[in-house]
Amino acid sequence: MKTLLKEIRHNPLLWLLAFVPVVFAAQKLKPEAHTLIFVLSVLAIVPLAPGIKASSIIAIKGDDQPPDGADGVVKHTGTHVDYAEAEFIVRSGHSCQMNPLTIEEVRRTLLENLGETKP
Repeated sequence: MKTLLKEIRHNPLLWLLAFVPVVFAAQKLKPEAHTLIFVLSVLAIVPLAPGIKASSIIAIKGDDQPPDGADGVVKHTGTHVDYAEAEFIVRSGHSCQMNPLTIEEVRRTLLENLGETKP
């Protein structure tokens, strides 16, 4: 099972095996959860879409370094994807979305992809 999960994580084409059934299950169990179903649908196709650049923001608690670090819930090795063009490590626990460094990295990435520079 570990080998299969490793292959799925490192092969974008195999993401369909993981995400498409989850989308169908979410739609069946909670059809009113439109946002969840949308996000899962996007996750199912993003690694396959040509021209899409991927960047990762990965939380690691404390001073640990990749690949040994973890966010308190998930190890770096469980979140790292080979197809990402960039990987940003934020020193944080698992829920890093409100961390100012995470927010700034998302902003920087969006502006970079728009062809703009930070004001």
